[in-house]
Amino acid sequence: MSLGHPIFAYRSGNFLDPSSLITVSEKNNPYFDWTDVINLCAKEAKLTGSRVILPPLDMRHGGIIVFDSIKVYGVGAKLISTSTQSDPHHAIMLTGRAPGLFGTVTIASDWTGSRQYNDESAGIWVLDATNYRVDISLVKNSASAGILCRRAFDGFVRANVQTTLADGFHFTERCENADVYGRARDTGDDAFAVVSYLPDGGLCRGIVFHNPVTERSGSRGVAIVGGEHVTVVDAEIYEPARAGLYLAAETGDFETYGARDCVINGAIVRNACQLSETGYAGVQVLGQPGLANLIGDDPISRMSVNNSISNVTVIGAGPGMEDGLRIEEFTSGTTIDTVSIAQLSGPSDRGTRYAIEIAGADIAILNFNVSDIPAAGIHILPTANGKVAFQNGRMKDLNTNSLSENAIFDIPGYLKDITAIVFTDIILPTNESLSAKDALKNNVPAHADQYGFWVGVSELAPD
Repeated sequence: MSLGHPIFAYRSGNFLDPSSLITVSEKNNPYFDWTDVINLCAKEAKLTGSRVILPPLDMRHGGIIVFDSIKVYGVGAKLISTSTQSDPHHAIMLTGRAPGLFGTVTIASDWTGSRQYNDESAGIWVLDATNYRVDISLVKNSASAGILCRRAFDGFVRANVQTTLADGFHFTERCENADVYGRARDTGDDAFAVVSYLPDGGLCRGIVFHNPVTERSGSRGVAIVGGEHVTVVDAEIYEPARAGLYLAAETGDFETYGARDCVINGAIVRNACQLSETGYAGVQVLGQPGLANLIGDDPISRMSVNNSISNVTVIGAGPGMEDGLRIEEFTSGTTIDTVSIAQLSGPSDRGTRYAIEIAGADIAILNFNVSDIPAAGIHILPTANGKVAFQNGRMKDLNTNSLSENAIFDIPGYLKDITAIVFTDIILPTNESLSAKDALKNNVPAHADQYGFWVGVSELAPD
């Protein structure tokens, strides 16, 4: 490699071409390491206000390539990491003000080891960047996440990601305001994820996933594990190992905040929960107890609150699915509007337990259709509290042969913290409207009127 070339030797208009820095033999050498060449070109581009153009070559690099506050374009370019160290440093890093990577560019890796956990092992690593843009063809085979954004603000991401050992798209540590488009296939962990860890001191917010498509993710399809005002629009989620849609606070090794004021508007979840482990649902919402600190502000609850999920279909079940839709403890104000849950029998001998299971506070399930479920249609757990409302529901083709007579709704007789359970316009498998006899497994006294069916807390107290 000859780094003595004058800068004008590889300048073309306002573009800098790193291939002009090397000899023909180096360019044709498939084992040539492009790390220093591309980084030198990127530094010059920042100094001169120029842009970088990546040629249509397979460019192997053994280290991190940094694009700091510059625009980089490629036409048929491939950046292929050759790093084999135990904590590989092979990311393409975007940082600074308005960095961008555009065009028919493929980011790949020769990595054949196990999953890694350092940021530098991602395919693309956006760090401490504002007004960033990633708009490329493909990211594949990274040792951790495909595209990792940390402390990144006001961005745009569009790419296809496949065969990563961690998440496909991962936003963390107070990222804000990004529009994300893409497809993630065969990822080692979540396909699309927003994660706000407690040590971050704040939540990610304003991330929008537009039309995300996920296939065979190693964990969840789309996960919001701590985040605020995160939006998912028209998702297609196929055969995730665990939940298809997951809004949560988590505890254990990875302590996070809750999901707050998030919106899911449109999703199809097909054959979720492919792992045979138990405990998953097609759509799952949960929180954690206690408070979490915020940088420069008062602590907030770790509950998942005021989330809205609408226009969602859950169809089919993997061997690990227990419920089609589950709203767990330490959640409040969850609204589900227009949901269809069907064909959840699944291949497991254990089978799916419920179409819908409720354990949180102040929940509304509106405009729902349930069919072909091997257990109770709706189950309310004793931890549920506040008001639970079901409106405009249709229940048909349930597997009632395996059920007790009244298990279409499984509601325990002792719900000490429930203020009311409201049923309005519910059609049962017999095409009859909901009545007290049909609804309650334990013969709890109830009331019905022209507006529907409800049970008050005074009738639910034990003797």
